[in-house]
Amino acid sequence: MSKVIVNAIELNKRFFTDDPDFKENKVMLILKDNKTNEKSVKIYEKPMRKFYILKPEYDDGHSYLSSAPKEWLEEHQCYEKSKTASIVKAINDPGLTAKYKAILEAGKTNHSVYKELKCIEQDRRVFNSDGNIVDSYIRRFNERFPDTNYRIDKGFFDIEVDGSEVYGFPDEEQAPAPVNIITYYDDSRQICYVYTLKYDTDTYREAMHDNGQEIIEELNNFYNEEELHKLRMPEAKIKFIIKEYDREIDLIKAFYDQVNENKNDFISGWNSVFDNLTLKNRIKKHGIDPKDIICPPEMKYKFVYFKKSFGIDPAETYHTFDASSYSNWIDEETLYANITKPTGKRESYTLDYIGKYEVGEQKRDYDGSLKDLHLRNYRQFILYNIQDVILLAGIERKTRHIDLLCKLASTTNTRNKAVLKKTISIRNFGESNFLANGKVISNNRSFLYEGNDEPVPGAFVSDPELLENVGSENILGRKSNKIFKYATDMDANQMYPNNIIAYNICAESRVGTIKYYKNDENGNKIDMSDEFVDDYISNDGFLFSQKYYNLPSITEMEQILLSTKGED
Repeated sequence: MSKVIVNAIELNKRFFTDDPDFKENKVMLILKDNKTNEKSVKIYEKPMRKFYILKPEYDDGHSYLSSAPKEWLEEHQCYEKSKTASIVKAINDPGLTAKYKAILEAGKTNHSVYKELKCIEQDRRVFNSDGNIVDSYIRRFNERFPDTNYRIDKGFFDIEVDGSEVYGFPDEEQAPAPVNIITYYDDSRQICYVYTLKYDTDTYREAMHDNGQEIIEELNNFYNEEELHKLRMPEAKIKFIIKEYDREIDLIKAFYDQVNENKNDFISGWNSVFDNLTLKNRIKKHGIDPKDIICPPEMKYKFVYFKKSFGIDPAETYHTFDASSYSNWIDEETLYANITKPTGKRESYTLDYIGKYEVGEQKRDYDGSLKDLHLRNYRQFILYNIQDVILLAGIERKTRHIDLLCKLASTTNTRNKAVLKKTISIRNFGESNFLANGKVISNNRSFLYEGNDEPVPGAFVSDPELLENVGSENILGRKSNKIFKYATDMDANQMYPNNIIAYNICAESRVGTIKYYKNDENGNKIDMSDEFVDDYISNDGFLFSQKYYNLPSITEMEQILLSTKGED
């Protein structure tokens, strides 16, 4: 067998709330034949897992072991759905059984019951029952078929929207602006598909007459051998295909149809949280369920799920876009920021800056504002959008971050979307190595360390006098071990009393609490108060106004001013 896992998804009940027959979580693996590149879907309708119970003769009644030899443990197998009941039955402890029954009979909400049942897994006698069920299937598959290397097929995309009648930047949750162009580049086939929305304007007709053949010729001339070499692409020409549509929904459907036909292993966009959410919500505005457009029609179970991570720093955000798909949908910006974080934070994570930094190429220039560029100069508009996608492909060809992501995922037996979360991938890596050496790791015992009020040692944990003489030179020409050019020792604790007095900070002077909430796509209220206050006191009025009042950015204001230059 020459198949490898290219995507692994948990079909969770919360994705199928409109299907009364969907009563149990399932595991779906997307498999790829290494010889033919054909893909297939394997669904485990009733997922099963192994867990281990410490034998009574090795249980001293109080110790929590971090791991144990297999011979100390009893191996059990159960359906994932009945895991907790199986653990209670296997331990056969009257006290634990009574606790389990009490939780079920308490009549609490499903969420509260779930949290309390999870506590049963923290029993000292339970081993390796709390890992992610999908990751366990990845591990078992990779143990049977250890050749996890495969040629990774990548696709890249970008959208633009008609923001000519929208004030400020169009919010992806509301999606007020129609999608008017999508460029999708299949890197393995070297085909660039461009889907455009027709406009009854002279600039559109001028650019797109003869089915856009002049545009294609200009693209072929621009992306010549020298340019493709800069972008780490083969010298063969990129094939450009331009398709025009009268209706937005037909344009969007054509894009997803092509993606589902090509079945790339990865589909990547830069800051694709905007693109994916906008596309999803624009489909809904047409009265269509997004899964009926986004998912391949042959998928047995269809769902589309998006979890947005709120934050400013791309290295600290983890957007999740899941769908019943042959492809992994990822955000290249957050992937880039996370992987390059150890080498230092970049000055900017815009596509323009990173393109210049990595491959020496940038986005195309245009006149005025992008919001109505398609109405003023359609040629510039379509070339701008295409360049964004080709530039993104060039960055990935240079960095090969997707390749690294796949290697980390296969090495640690972790889902692609979770492998950058170190607590998950390191845990899975440890599990595999322990099992290979005849041992089993315990469950998460972090609760043992809660409530520890011991002070944490400061920066100096040794005698400062032991520092070597490697500091700044003093007047006698000798290096000091106390004075350093770029280091300052400041005890912030000494400033707290003075700050409290100077700013009259006390319970009596408090006048209220600032609270700011934002709803996610499911309507759940997210407390953003800390981030709101941090942004406010940063004194960055432009960023604050753009983020919370949907006002134009500095760049957009500059473009607006330039576009109105000379008008009365």
